[in-house]
Amino acid sequence: KLMIVGQGKKGKSATVRSLTGEIFNPEWDSTVGVEVKQAQVSRQSNSRPRVADWEIQKTQQGLASKLAAEIVLSRTREANEARRLSREMRHMKSVEEKYNYNASQPIPGSRKKRQRKRQKVKFDEGVRGVSFKQEATKQENPKPSFDIKDAELEYDSRLLLEAEKNHDGLEYSIWDYGGQRIFYTLHHMFLTQYGVYLLVFDMRDIVLKRDHSTVSETLKFWLRSIQLHAPSAPVLVIGTFYDIVKDEKALMKVNDYLGKLINEGKFSNVVKNSGSFFFPLDNVSRNGIFEIRAMVETVTRKQSFTKRLVKLKWLRCLDSAIASNKAWLSLSDMRSIGRRLGIKSTTEIDEMLSLFHELGMVLHFTGTDSLRQIIVVKPQWLINKVGCVIKDSDVHDYPMSLEKSGLKEDLNTFLHSGIASVDLLHHLWDNEQCEFLMDLLRQMLIMSDWKFNNETKMLIPSVIKNEHVFDTRIEADSNVCVFDFSSSFLPLGVFERLVCLIVQHSSSSSGAEPLIARNFSQISLPKRNGITIMLVNEPKLQRFKLVVLESENSDLAFDIVASMLRKIVSEAMHNRLDFSVLFKSREDQKGMIEYNEAKRQKLKPWFRDEPDAKNSSASGNKDSGAISDVINVDLTTFMEYLDKLD
Repeated sequence: KLMIVGQGKKGKSATVRSLTGEIFNPEWDSTVGVEVKQAQVSRQSNSRPRVADWEIQKTQQGLASKLAAEIVLSRTREANEARRLSREMRHMKSVEEKYNYNASQPIPGSRKKRQRKRQKVKFDEGVRGVSFKQEATKQENPKPSFDIKDAELEYDSRLLLEAEKNHDGLEYSIWDYGGQRIFYTLHHMFLTQYGVYLLVFDMRDIVLKRDHSTVSETLKFWLRSIQLHAPSAPVLVIGTFYDIVKDEKALMKVNDYLGKLINEGKFSNVVKNSGSFFFPLDNVSRNGIFEIRAMVETVTRKQSFTKRLVKLKWLRCLDSAIASNKAWLSLSDMRSIGRRLGIKSTTEIDEMLSLFHELGMVLHFTGTDSLRQIIVVKPQWLINKVGCVIKDSDVHDYPMSLEKSGLKEDLNTFLHSGIASVDLLHHLWDNEQCEFLMDLLRQMLIMSDWKFNNETKMLIPSVIKNEHVFDTRIEADSNVCVFDFSSSFLPLGVFERLVCLIVQHSSSSSGAEPLIARNFSQISLPKRNGITIMLVNEPKLQRFKLVVLESENSDLAFDIVASMLRKIVSEAMHNRLDFSVLFKSREDQKGMIEYNEAKRQKLKPWFRDEPDAKNSSASGNKDSGAISDVINVDLTTFMEYLDKLD
C-alpha cells in the first residue's frame, strides 16, 4: 500500500501520475477523499530497481493465476538449471577420465627409472562442497517435476510471458489522499502500518517564504499522524516544482529547513536521499521520478510483510471476489467462496480478510456484527460513498438533483450546522447500503445520532465551518479542566469525535438541543439534575477545555468526558497519543493544577472525598477505575455503561 499524503493542491495527484507514467495534466481536479489505483512494478532479473517499469492496472488481474504462473516458471528454471549442471558434470567426468588415462602413461624425459605409476586425481573438493562423484550421481538423470513443455500446456504463453516480465515484481495499491482539512478526520480509517508513505509539499512555499507556518504545521501534522498510526512505516518527503526551485542554493535552503523540522520532531522513519532529507520532483518533465521509484521499491522490499507467505487458495478466494464485479459482498458469500476453494474454517477466513484489509486489497471492519457482515471488495466504492457526504463544498459541488428532490433546504442546513436528515443521506448514497454506511461512520466516531425535538437526524461535526467566539469571562465563574496535548500533538478529528460521543450520550435523554460550532459545543448531559458543559477547542495551543457551570456535578462531568477521550485514543489513535490534564476550581483561584496533584489534594469539585472516587480515567495513557474497565469494549456497550452511570 503506497500512500500519498500532504496539503491540498501541492502536487500529490501529479506525483501519482508521474510514478505510473501517465501524462501530466495541469487541469486535474483536487481529490475528493481518497483515490485508489493499482500499479504493477515489473523488474526483470537482470535489471536495476531504478529502471523498473511502473504500469497502472486498469483492472485487477487474477492474483492466483499470476502466482501459479510464477511458480511454474520458477520450477521450469530449476529444471533447466538441473539439466545444465548435469551437462557440465558429464563434461567434467569425461575430462577426468581422459586426464587419468594420460597420467597412467610413462613420463617422458625422466632421468630416474621410468615408473609406471597411476596418478589418481580426486575431485573431492568439487562444486559447492559436494564431491564430484556424489554430485554426478545425484544429477545424472534429473527428473524435474515441471518441464517447459508441460508448463506451456498447463498455462498459456501470455501468463508465462507476464510472469517472466514481472519476475521479482511488486504490486502497489496507491492511495492518493485528499489534502483538504475536512478529509483529515477520515484518514485514520485507511492509514496502515503495511505500506510506504510519500509526503508531498511545494518547495516554493519554503524558498519564496509563502507562509512558512502553514508549511511547517502541515508537514508536522502528517509526520506525526504517520508516526501515530504507522510508527515503523518508511516516509519519503517529496518536494514538487523542481523545475522552478532548481539551483543548488535554493535546494540547500529547503534541505536545511526540513532537516531542522525532522530532527527536532525525531521523525526517524523519514528516508534520506543520499544524505538529503527530501526528493525533488518536477511532475511536468518527471525529472527526479526515477530516484523516487527506486527508493520506494528499495524500502518496500525491506518491509517484512512483503515476504509473508500467503496461501494460494487465499488469493484464489480474493480473485473470485473481484471477479464477481461487485463493490461489496456479504460475509456469507465470502465464506461460500472459501468453502468452494477448500477454506472451511471461519477463523481462517477472518485471518485472510484481516491481512487483505491491512494491505488495502479489501476493506473489512469488525467493530459491530453488522459491519462484519460486509466485505468491501472495491475500496474506491466506500471512499466515494463517504466522499458524497464529507467534502469541502467550496471546492467540490453536491449533486444538482437535490433541488429536484426537495432536499435543497436539508443540504443548506447540513452545510451550516453539520446536521443531516436521513433522507438527505439516503439520496447522496443512492439508497445503497445506507445502514451499513451510517453504522460505519458511527463506529469511526465521525457521525452521531441527533435525537432532539422529536426528530432523528445525524450530526457530522467535521463539515461545520462556522466558529463560535467564546466569552472567556465565563471561565471566572466556572470550573475548568484542560486536556493538554502539547507534549505530543492534537490530531485533527479528536475534538470532533469527542463532540460526537457527547452528543450521542446526550441524545439518550430529552435534554436541550446542543449548540455546536467548529471550535465549540455546549451540551447538557442527562445526569442527576442535569449537567451543562462547554467544550472549547484551542488547536493552536494543542489543547481543548472542559468548562462545567455547575460545581455540584463537575466530578461526574469530568469522568464522562475523560472516559470518552480515552475511548477515542484507544479506538482511533492506537493508544499512542499522550495528553495531560490540569484543573482550575472557581473556589480556588490558585491557577491550573496538574492531575496527580489535584487528585492528592482532592481538589473540589473535581474529586470527591470518598476513597472509592471514580476520577481516575484520564491520566496520560494509563487506564484505571470503573469506567476504564469498559474502554476496550465495543461502542454500544460503552455508551450503555455511560447511560447507567450516575
